Amino acid sequence: MSKSKWPASETRAKIDEYFPAIVNEDSATVSTLLDDGYLDFLWGDFHGDESDQDKKSVLLRLHDHLHSLVYRVLKLLVSESDYRPQLLIFITQLILRTPDFPWIWEILAPSFSILIWTNVDCSHLVAGDDSLKKLLESRIMDYDESSGVAREELQLAKTWFYTIAMECTEQEALQLIITVLSYIPTRRFANTLLKEINFLSRLKSDDYWLKFFVNYPFDDITGVSVTYEVAKTKLQERFFRFISIAYDMGLQSFGTYRDLSKVVTNFDNFRSCFGDADQDTLTRLSERIHLHHSDDIIRDLWFGLGDFTDMYRPISSFPTDISKPFVPSAVPTTPSYIDMVDFFCRSSMSLKNDLSSLLSQFYSSTRQRLKVSTSDSVPTGTSKFVAALSHAPVFAEADSILQRPGFKVEVIADSEIWNLNEADLIYLVSFGKESDITIPATVISATGKRYLLMVEKKYCDSDSLSKTKYLLRLNGQILNVAKRYSKTIELSSSIEFDIPAWLLACFRGHGRRGSDISVFVTVDSLGVSKSLFLGGAKRSKGGKASLPKDMLLELMPGDELISSWKKAEYIHPTSESNLRLDNVQSKALLESLLPGLTVIDGVMNTGKTTIVQRLIHSINTEEETVLIVVGSQQAKRSIMAEFGDNMADLGKLSTQQDLYRDLLRDVQNLAVEMDVKGSYNSNYESALFFYTHHLSKKWDEYLQGLKNQGATTKNIAENYPFGEIEGINGLDPQTALKTVLSRYNRKIELFRRLEKLKYLDILHEGSHLESLSVSRYSRIMLATPEELLNAHVTIERIDNIVMLNAEGFSCVDLVHAGSLQGSLINLKRLVLLGNSKLAIPDSILFQLSFGDRYYKLNNQYRVRDTIMMLGKIEAPIKKSIKSANPGFSTALQFIDLDSTEECRSDQFENLIESEFVVCIYMYMRLLGYRCSDIGIVTEYKLQKVLIQEVVMAKCSEDKDIFGTDMPCVSTVDELHSSKYRYLLVSLVRTTGDANRLHLEQLCNSVTEGMYIVGSSKAFSFESSIRGKMRLVAGEMYTDNFKRIEGSPVEEYEMEGLEHFEKYVNQMLSQRRKHLKDS
Repeated sequence: MSKSKWPASETRAKIDEYFPAIVNEDSATVSTLLDDGYLDFLWGDFHGDESDQDKKSVLLRLHDHLHSLVYRVLKLLVSESDYRPQLLIFITQLILRTPDFPWIWEILAPSFSILIWTNVDCSHLVAGDDSLKKLLESRIMDYDESSGVAREELQLAKTWFYTIAMECTEQEALQLIITVLSYIPTRRFANTLLKEINFLSRLKSDDYWLKFFVNYPFDDITGVSVTYEVAKTKLQERFFRFISIAYDMGLQSFGTYRDLSKVVTNFDNFRSCFGDADQDTLTRLSERIHLHHSDDIIRDLWFGLGDFTDMYRPISSFPTDISKPFVPSAVPTTPSYIDMVDFFCRSSMSLKNDLSSLLSQFYSSTRQRLKVSTSDSVPTGTSKFVAALSHAPVFAEADSILQRPGFKVEVIADSEIWNLNEADLIYLVSFGKESDITIPATVISATGKRYLLMVEKKYCDSDSLSKTKYLLRLNGQILNVAKRYSKTIELSSSIEFDIPAWLLACFRGHGRRGSDISVFVTVDSLGVSKSLFLGGAKRSKGGKASLPKDMLLELMPGDELISSWKKAEYIHPTSESNLRLDNVQSKALLESLLPGLTVIDGVMNTGKTTIVQRLIHSINTEEETVLIVVGSQQAKRSIMAEFGDNMADLGKLSTQQDLYRDLLRDVQNLAVEMDVKGSYNSNYESALFFYTHHLSKKWDEYLQGLKNQGATTKNIAENYPFGEIEGINGLDPQTALKTVLSRYNRKIELFRRLEKLKYLDILHEGSHLESLSVSRYSRIMLATPEELLNAHVTIERIDNIVMLNAEGFSCVDLVHAGSLQGSLINLKRLVLLGNSKLAIPDSILFQLSFGDRYYKLNNQYRVRDTIMMLGKIEAPIKKSIKSANPGFSTALQFIDLDSTEECRSDQFENLIESEFVVCIYMYMRLLGYRCSDIGIVTEYKLQKVLIQEVVMAKCSEDKDIFGTDMPCVSTVDELHSSKYRYLLVSLVRTTGDANRLHLEQLCNSVTEGMYIVGSSKAFSFESSIRGKMRLVAGEMYTDNFKRIEGSPVEEYEMEGLEHFEKYVNQMLSQRRKHLKDS
């Protein structure tokens, strides 16, 4: 089937037409659709640019038809249908989507139920009672009492399973059975059912299929999930009962094994226990325990009783056959984890699926760019990710990496590969007429064109390695997933890694209120709502609560929050911001101060970052450490602005020397800020000289001046020698003095940290440096998940973890954060803050059980109501932005542009749109808009690269005007966790595909203005915002710009790209002339 036959736009447009035909069993239409590969395209052939959002949009459109569609497809499966393989692919692909769309099972569970099975008695004797039989028979009774459609569906559920399981001659059938049984909520009976029909025994002849089955530990009687350790104990108990029966029949060889686990988990050992037992004895034994058997009775006994899979699932290496279509393995989807073994097992399997999928897409796309000849398998195209080898790989000495034995291999490429770092995953490749060779390797070192790689031993034992001719570098997204996968494997085998009991309870789905550890917090820095504590604080006549000195408040795990808080008095905050929290924000903050897990959920601009800032100010960092994990560099900058002097940026630090130089650089920046000439960043002594003769001296002079002139609020603010302090004028003198003391203390903290590092002044370049134990020098640490993977630092103790933008994090990211200490056992608090509306399928917001420690922030502050309405964000807006954006008639515009996109290797680019978007950026910068406030977003990676190139071409020569900073250009997927004041969007496509516009995500990333460039042929918007670019002349961007949005103004329409370019170039020429004249 050609892909052009079923474009995505047609797929969606025809859903309403085609599926009623399937539901009504219109055989002619069904046959046509199957012949044309419609179902195959819909579920099995999404690739390249087709994102998860596209698949989701199709699935949502199918929602009303889904149950009927699946029911009819199952009926076709159990009939004599020539289309069975294609139907099996369709159903299997649908089931494999369930982790992304958990609600599917609510629709599909009745059709896929297998509890109707009647002949299940394999485990009666070894289980010790008939509880399981009674449970199943009760379901049979439900079936007997059902009628109509319900009875028909239950009958079909039994029929399809029996038909497919007993025949199972097709590869797709085997995968479907295993996939369904790994997902369905009734999985606790799956083992029994499969053993009864000898299904697993037949699968054993082909080990390939067992990898799709997940032996998920449930108690066979109660149906309650148990840990893997408990499961192994129950398995041994089951064997003891079986052995007693075997002894009665003269089979006494089981006694030769002292360690029963060797029999339980090893089939060869199990077989040896039967010695020379004849067929009649084995038959009588199987009948004694009611086991239906095949010719190989011992194998059937093993699968009926033993542990046929390794419960600890050995972790396989990096994917090998990336040139072949990706076939995902089933990963159980349940609301919680059983134990840490289960967590690592499922996480590594899920990451392996993600990595394999990305690699398969990437390899296919790269191979297309290379234009590999079908006659001689020689590439005729080029790719920046591929370099030819000058000769075959050469072996070096044996070694090991990531606990996988392998060999060092040296290769020399014809051209240098950029951005290749130590421990990066790459592939050695050879193209063939029938199949390609793809061998994974990790980089040990890279010098010019010479690369030293680590290749696993199993690839070195064959001649495949010597046949490889090319080096394939991977893109950043794949490398990040590969590192997460490797790190998870590493931690899964760690004996030392552990988590506290209260957090394990959250993993297991029944989280307690908090940890068993009491904590101390400072209470003088909170800006919580006073209405929460009426009667709980002594107030002065002016209405403000007062306290003679700073206080610490002890919070116990079981404390009721408000009653606990009344132990202390509410006082005015001493932090530099006067921002007050509303009631919900205040309660969320106070709850997060308690030990244990707290979740704070809210859309953009509901106060999550403000709560983080207050929380860190309130934690007693003299005794506790705080690790803050954020989702983007932009979120990182906002946190650094508040705590920069006292915070360690883990993205910049890898050794003690890095920290030492970083602190010295901060000293020099402080000198520049104070307008002190000289160099003070050469060593500790130079920094100390600056402190003694300049910083300390100015502070002493300031204090003496206050003593002479009087310590009034005005004098405190106006005479402060280290810059302006905002928000101090309304404070009383005592609070104002506390504020400047806190500000000065943050400056001298820099020198305290340097003093601890002074002995590291003389460091020889190139010498080995110990990993940095960063918590010795900073109690507050900050990183993104990617930086956690790359950080060569250790943290002696992690007391608190705060995860901002948690909608984009999984439990794997939390565990990776704990790996910097080697364990999470000392963790006191875990605070998750995110937007559940934008959460990824495996978001930690959904994976952990947090009970009543959940707060929903409903009020938005400082956002544009028209943008929120466009994104259907329904949170109440307390402070809407009313002022207009200078130079634009409206803050929200869809610019209908006449353009055409081009497709290259399943990627799209649109040159006219890219130039128009860059013109908007240049126009805004010429009006005075800040570069950091503007974000540029597109759906396609190829368009992102094109926009970056256009920006460089148009702005690089005028650095005096546009500055040296380039705007942040990203795809919609990369936009996650970022927030801009103004967003410029390039939609690229001009035909169909309107569902690719992710308005909710875009509108959750911008506060003041959004300008969307696209084609009305593909995207529809209201006429009020659709049309040509509308500008307002004569305005400049200033902080006190006054025009109100919607007020009458003279507009100028840009007729197209050429008109707009001419207008912007005129502005640019005038600015150049002005700079030249001045």
